[in-house]
Amino acid sequence: SMPGSLLFIADISGFTRFVNETEISHSRHIISELLESLIDKNELQLEVAEIEGDAVLFYSHGSVPDLVSLISQCQSMFLEFHSHLLNYKHKRICHCGACRTAQDLSVKFIAHKGDFNFVKIKNFRKPHGSDVILAHRLLKNNVPGHEYLLTSGGLTEEANCNDLKELYPWAIIERTSGCYDDIGEVDYGYISLESLMEQVEVKATIFPELSQNPIVVEGIIDLDAPTLFELISNFDFRDEWNDSPLRFEYEENRVNRMGTRHVYVFENDAIEFETVFNDFGPDKLVYGERLTNYQFIQEATNYFILEEKGNQTLLRIESHIKPKNAIIKVFSVFYKAVFRKNLKKAHGNITKAAHRLTFRRNNDQKRGAESTPIEL
Repeated sequence: SMPGSLLFIADISGFTRFVNETEISHSRHIISELLESLIDKNELQLEVAEIEGDAVLFYSHGSVPDLVSLISQCQSMFLEFHSHLLNYKHKRICHCGACRTAQDLSVKFIAHKGDFNFVKIKNFRKPHGSDVILAHRLLKNNVPGHEYLLTSGGLTEEANCNDLKELYPWAIIERTSGCYDDIGEVDYGYISLESLMEQVEVKATIFPELSQNPIVVEGIIDLDAPTLFELISNFDFRDEWNDSPLRFEYEENRVNRMGTRHVYVFENDAIEFETVFNDFGPDKLVYGERLTNYQFIQEATNYFILEEKGNQTLLRIESHIKPKNAIIKVFSVFYKAVFRKNLKKAHGNITKAAHRLTFRRNNDQKRGAESTPIEL
């Protein structure tokens, strides 16, 4: 048979369409991270044609990898995708709908052998032709389950079954067909990937040790808990309440989670923090940030603990500090006063930022914009 060309689609599904602003933005960030992880695992070095919403279209023009290589490619993308999600599940601090249900996302692959030309738009070359349309139509099919490799255009017929059984005993080829408007009956093979879930690994997370007598500041804030949590934990809004140093550096377009790092840059100093979590009992939203080995401090962690009280939120900030050994004796009185003052200031600033937010919301509603999603 002729060499032909390959179209390969990796498609993510499983997010319900979310309604509130936080969920929409977090689902977008999570999907883009997952798409990046799939592209990073492009071991066959296929060309990336484009990213289409929740999917990536790859191609190989004038040559087609054999089925064993395609299965190997799907296996490594699948494992990368799910270990990313499993790690996120264990490290997430956010409880919005998108973050809670990210673990239910799934990935499927379409590999179609066919022919195509290119259409040139500015500097981009895109595969074009009836086989490109068919590859996309095959995303809707009769395959049971959500996670599989679907192959068409004769890919399964050319497979070397002995190699396949030896290398990938889990990869059982089933065959079926589907009927497509203006194309007719299309035969395809599929291989379920679900048994690969057993190979997905996750590292255990260890919570930092809490100190016996933290410094505590608390008070009621006139804002619902989920919105307040987003205001505190999303670095995009840090300037709203933090008396800023020169610069606040962080990785944009990623949802904050355990292990995320960010840096406060001052005139002649920079302090690096890491996002941590701890368990303060049920029904609380918790965000923590820790700095280690700074001046006289071995470790200091501030926890923001939010508890819903109707439409308001009780915000408690706790500072857990481990001074370096020599300082312990003198530490207590003076430094505790300094830390308490800083916590009070942070609590006050967050309260003001929450007021501004509520004020903006109410004004939007007065102007009759109730239906638009809320932007922080």
